Amino acid sequence: FLQAIDLPGETAMGLVAVRAVPSGARTILIAGGRRLDQEFLKSLQLPPGIRALLYRNVEAEGSRQALIDASGQQFQAAQLQPLIARVKQTGQEHAETVQWPDGPETVHAIPLAGAGGGVLGVLLVASSGRELAALMSRIRWSGIGLGLLGVVIGSALS
Repeated sequence: FLQAIDLPGETAMGLVAVRAVPSGARTILIAGGRRLDQEFLKSLQLPPGIRALLYRNVEAEGSRQALIDASGQQFQAAQLQPLIARVKQTGQEHAETVQWPDGPETVHAIPLAGAGGGVLGVLLVASSGRELAALMSRIRWSGIGLGLLGVVIGSALS
């Protein structure tokens, strides 16, 4: 489960697992976890053209920016705020296309719910249409080139 963990100087979001281990007549609860931050995002194996962002909803408003990427760079993306607000309000996945200066991206927002059911964070997976557009352009120009080559060879043979 996800849980907000108070640390000295900050509140972190962690993926925590608890296991009950029998020890004689008693049961010991062992908890361990992993912090969800830029190191977690670095560990994701994403294909080219796709990036992941993490919005953390565990800190006080204005204490620090909550939207980060795998490099640890903090974003102040106003275009993503309505999508994040919708996911926090409904607790459901949503997707929309966001216009950036270098082209559109389709952003899928996945809620990260805590043990109490509240949304502690949102995982944003953005995929650019640039690679698909480049592939379609290469296919189109290859088809045109092969078509012209066929016309030239057909004319030469006739």
